[in-house]
Amino acid sequence: MKIAIIGPGAIGSLFALTLDASGVQVALFQRQLGSVTRNYVGPLNLAKQSITFAHKRTDIAKADLVLCCVKAWQLSDALAQFSPYFHAKQPIILSHNGMGALSETHPLFTHHPIFALTTTHGAMLDAGELKHTGLGQCILGPLNPLAVTQQRIAQSLCEYLNHANMDAHVDLEIEQRLWQKLLINCIINPLTARDQCPNGALANPQYQDEIATLIKEAWQVTQREGLPWTPQAIDAQIMAVVKATAANFSSMNRDLANQRRTEIDAITGFLLQRGALHGVSLPHHQQLYHQIQSKECR
Repeated sequence: MKIAIIGPGAIGSLFALTLDASGVQVALFQRQLGSVTRNYVGPLNLAKQSITFAHKRTDIAKADLVLCCVKAWQLSDALAQFSPYFHAKQPIILSHNGMGALSETHPLFTHHPIFALTTTHGAMLDAGELKHTGLGQCILGPLNPLAVTQQRIAQSLCEYLNHANMDAHVDLEIEQRLWQKLLINCIINPLTARDQCPNGALANPQYQDEIATLIKEAWQVTQREGLPWTPQAIDAQIMAVVKATAANFSSMNRDLANQRRTEIDAITGFLLQRGALHGVSLPHHQQLYHQIQSKECR
C-alpha cells in the first residue's frame, strides 16, 4: 500500500512512522517544499527509529489514499494547495480535532470517498523528535456515501496500523465517535489551555463544579442531536481520559504556550453552533470560547 500523508505535525508524523514500520510506502508532505526528518521516541518497538521523507508532490497521485493530518483551521488551505495532485476518486482521510471543518458541500465530497480518522494516541513534536506520549485507539469511518463503498481500503489501513500496535478499527457510526471525542475535547482542551496545566490537574476538586456545569450544557445539545449518552456517562469518559493522560498537555495547551492559533473554533465553536441551531444556551462554553480566543495568536 502507498499512502500520502499531508501534515508533518505530531499526529501526521506518528502515522507516518508507524505505517512505514508496517511496510507501507509512506510519502510525508509539508506546505513548504523539501524533505522531512522524524525521530521516534516512545513505547512502540518500530523497525526504524529515524526516517527522512523526501518526495515530489506529483507522487501524491500514485498513492492508494491520502491522509490529511492538519489542524482544523488549516484544512481548507491545505486541500486547496494539494488537491490538484489528487487522482480521480482517490480516498481522502481527514484526521483533526473538532468537527465541521470540511463542509459537506465541498467539491471533494462529490468526487472522492471521504473518511474520518480519530485517535486518542498522545504525541508531541519537538524539533523533529516525535514523542509518543500515550497509547490509545484509532477509529476510522466513512463520512460520505462514496466512502461507504470503499470499506476494503479502510480495513487495510487499520490492519497496517495494527501491525504497529496502534489499536485501529473501522466504525460505520463514525459521527458518534467524533461527537464523543468532541465532548472530551470541549472540556479538557480549553480548561487546560486557559490554566496552562496538564490534563491530570482536572481531577482536582476545584475543577469538578465547572466540569459538571460544562457537561450539563453540552448534554443538552447531544440530546437534541439524538445521541444516547447521559451526563454521568460523559463525565466518566472525560475522567477516564484525564486519568490516562494525566501527565500530558493538551494540543490546545501547547498551541497557546507556543503562541499558535488553536482549534477552539472546530471544538467549542462547533458545539456553540449546534447549540444555537437547537436553541440551547451554553453560557459557560461561550465564556471559555472567548477566554481562549482572547489568548491565542491568529
